[in-house]
Amino acid sequence: MKDNKGFTLIELLAVIIILGILMIIAIPSVTTYISDSRKSAYVDTAKEIVNGAGSIVNEGKLKMYDTATTYYIPSSYVKTENSSKSPYGDFVQAYVGVIYDGNGYEYYWISVDEAGQGVDEVKLIDNLDTKDIKSNVIPDDIEHMVKTTGIGNRTGIAILNPDTGEWEIYNATDHVSENGSDSSQISYPEGKEKSTLAVGDMVSIGDQDFYVMKNTGDKVYLLARYNLYVGTVTDEHWNFVRNITSDEEGYGRQKEIAKAWHDGDHYMYGIIPFSNESYWTITDDPWAFVYSNKSLIKHYVDSYANSLGITYKEARVMDYHEAEELGCNGDNNCYNAQSFVRGVSYWLGNACGTGYIGIISDDGYYSCYGYANDYFFGIRPVIVI
Repeated sequence: MKDNKGFTLIELLAVIIILGILMIIAIPSVTTYISDSRKSAYVDTAKEIVNGAGSIVNEGKLKMYDTATTYYIPSSYVKTENSSKSPYGDFVQAYVGVIYDGNGYEYYWISVDEAGQGVDEVKLIDNLDTKDIKSNVIPDDIEHMVKTTGIGNRTGIAILNPDTGEWEIYNATDHVSENGSDSSQISYPEGKEKSTLAVGDMVSIGDQDFYVMKNTGDKVYLLARYNLYVGTVTDEHWNFVRNITSDEEGYGRQKEIAKAWHDGDHYMYGIIPFSNESYWTITDDPWAFVYSNKSLIKHYVDSYANSLGITYKEARVMDYHEAEELGCNGDNNCYNAQSFVRGVSYWLGNACGTGYIGIISDDGYYSCYGYANDYFFGIRPVIVI
């Protein structure tokens, strides 16, 4: 009689276990392969759209010749096979960024689709890579980025309306270098990254050093280590000696010699006389932040921030309330504040009565000064990244 014996229960369990192990090993590899393939297709799609935009730009019909303007062309304006879709779904916000240098054009990309997959910063198309494709990108953030980000520190923004073919004009408040946001220029303390920075940590941007004032998670507030080397030089009796000129080494950059406060027998450098033209329009509102876009100080701070070659969210001087958060108090002193708050003498951004402005001195004195007779304070920028 023929033996029809089948698999035993143990043999079946062994087969199932082996298959399960093989699946555990294989599924992540397959998933990673699929993910990488879709990201690669995303990059290819972006480059296809940019090439299509290049053809339109080269026709000259859009008149994109202003070297101080960043131009953004929506992907929907570019007619290619994939201009409206990424490998994950329809584009919600997708733009080709274009700048003109007087001789030719350079192209960038930023986008997000309905699945939340996207490139969340303005990226030079030649440098776009699969690692730049992020998840959970928010469409409103991309729209805000486009309306505020000037490539190469350009101050003007023009966004093409795909329905009318007209340019909508905005002012840039964020800035990126010529090659996009170069995060490699920012150096954090060993073992730390942006999210783990703490108050007092030292951060370097190129050759410029900053102290962390505050970290809110999405923003890090950096205080320049020294004052900017701008303004005037006075002697130990506060007599005017000369102006610091733009052909001097270190002009417009942080410099230790620009600590500003009178220190005995030495000249004082980087002194900015307080006046409505140089500083702020003073109001009767006590401690109002009155840092003016029209002031000489604003010009110095913006020029300095733009020279750093990174994306930044804000550039200004310190707020009175920020000084309090760092340990300064209403008893006119910062003696118990974080040590980095002292060391140089600098103006704050707040009025403290008509004709008065907040100051912090290198020895920790913290008060208000009038604009008529005080010449020994400097500019210490705050950069928000």
